[in-house]
Amino acid sequence: QMREPSASGFFRSGQAGLGKTELMVSLSKERARFIESEPSSVLPLYLFVSSTGRTLSSLKDAVDSALNITKILSNHSAKALCRNGLLVLLVDGFDELLGSSGYENALGSLEPWFRELGGRGLLVASARSSYYLTQYRRSLAQAVNLNVDHTLAELQPWSRSASETYLLEMGVNPEIFREIKDRDWRILSVPFFAKAFSAWIAQPKEKSGQSSHLIYEIVVDQYLEREARKLTDPNAGPLLSVEELRELFSETAELMQQSRNREIEQSDLISCAEAVVGSSNLDASRPGLTRRLSSLCGLGVSTDSSGQNQFSFSHEVLFDCFLCLAMQRKISGVINAESFLRLFASSAIDASVFEWLIEKKPDAIKILAQKISFKVPEEGNIGVLSANLGALWGAMLIHRKGVPATEVASGLQLGLVELAKTGWINIDLSRSTVAHIIVPDATQGRIDISYADIAFLETNSSEQARFSLKGVDLANIQSIRIGNQYGEGRNEVREILEEAELLARSNREGDQRQRDAAKYFLDRLKRRRDVPVILDRDDLRADDQRLSWIDHFDIELWRGFINALELSDVGELVKISTAGRPKVRLAFKKSVVSVFDQLDDSQEIINFWKRF
Repeated sequence: QMREPSASGFFRSGQAGLGKTELMVSLSKERARFIESEPSSVLPLYLFVSSTGRTLSSLKDAVDSALNITKILSNHSAKALCRNGLLVLLVDGFDELLGSSGYENALGSLEPWFRELGGRGLLVASARSSYYLTQYRRSLAQAVNLNVDHTLAELQPWSRSASETYLLEMGVNPEIFREIKDRDWRILSVPFFAKAFSAWIAQPKEKSGQSSHLIYEIVVDQYLEREARKLTDPNAGPLLSVEELRELFSETAELMQQSRNREIEQSDLISCAEAVVGSSNLDASRPGLTRRLSSLCGLGVSTDSSGQNQFSFSHEVLFDCFLCLAMQRKISGVINAESFLRLFASSAIDASVFEWLIEKKPDAIKILAQKISFKVPEEGNIGVLSANLGALWGAMLIHRKGVPATEVASGLQLGLVELAKTGWINIDLSRSTVAHIIVPDATQGRIDISYADIAFLETNSSEQARFSLKGVDLANIQSIRIGNQYGEGRNEVREILEEAELLARSNREGDQRQRDAAKYFLDRLKRRRDVPVILDRDDLRADDQRLSWIDHFDIELWRGFINALELSDVGELVKISTAGRPKVRLAFKKSVVSVFDQLDDSQEIINFWKRF
């Protein structure tokens, strides 16, 4: 519909591979067939104009190229039809249609078109780059007397059910769905990746190779081939080969991981490209590549507060895939343990990256186990390093079917630790945070869980637990199953441990509960000295999510702990000025470590523990 007194501009945005082109082509075909069958219809034709992979001087050239086959229509006549509601322009890949002004004036090619529409008609454009839309808005704000209303529609990835439906329509046997891991459905939520996977499945076995191919490899190969076809120059030909693109994206992913925020500046992107092509002057060695780097399909771009371009992968899964490839390259060369640890300590890495790495390169387990220490120092055991090393250690454990690759996994953040019955003797899980640990039957192995924080511990017999577990009295176990006994919460867990003779039975039940709570609270405070303990002055409850561990015990035990700190002069509550309800901050007069370990023989610490 024509909207007077303003022309209408619709932008379809979305990550590469979500189906923007397919959508616009299908809309154009459907409208053409409808008008062909209903010649009297007053609905406008949709003219699909593709600028993907083409370096054209302006939108005018793109429209002329699309209408050339008609022999009678041109850019000028198309505008007349558009003004009168007989034609709608669908411009695909508009962010690749750089024009003479490039990104410096993103409105460039569209401005003359909008002005000649005179406040009438409709234009639809697709763009994958968030940076382009940012620049477009900036250019729009600088334009004068441009009578256009803009609407932005963003395409979203598929749900798992939508991906399954599509794969079924493409002829994929539903039995194959059972072989697809949960992590890989995230890849198949992108239509292009789902299409690439279904095409690979349809290939004859002798062509497609072994079934052990990983989904990420399949879609990355297809993605790189697609990108390489687009990255061409009319005069110079291909600007980067498939292998060069693979190396470029891997270098970029590693640099983004090191930058912590998964973004890099345009100068860094150019440096990566220069490293790939082996030249310090990209413009001289690959004319035209520097400008095209800013519109790579795999990268989205934003502008920071200083006006610098910041590049990131348009799909999180693409970042994971190429980071995995970067790690494979690092392992294939001379291993630098410090380089790996810096990579792991910078920002969180998705567990699927390590799973893909181990599945693709099983010999990496032995190499990493020899070169990297899986013991995070106590002061650093809460953070990205412990999480990433924990994810890597867990991936190696799964691949080795429950046999640990190292005897030490201390200070790590671990998920399910399901150990094999044989193949290992001792494993140190001290100070680690474990979601779920299963002690195998009839194993001769010993597990040190001293100072570990375990959400759920599971074993089939108290005899096996007594033989296998060390440091139970020092561990924080939130829930437990021994045989047919299940308990959660401090009281129930302690009763089961005492009955299984894993803890000495206490004669002073009330005092022991308070003492256990005090040990637990001090242990958590010792681990997170960076988090201030801010409490409501009236009820001493915390509203900071980082202090949620306080609720693992009854609130009365927490209040009793605070009261003991104050009465023994080990700690105090300091009033602070805040909006809303009055707050206090817990401050220690003695170090938390000295109170916890009772290393200091001061009268204050002695008086504190006498209260339990």
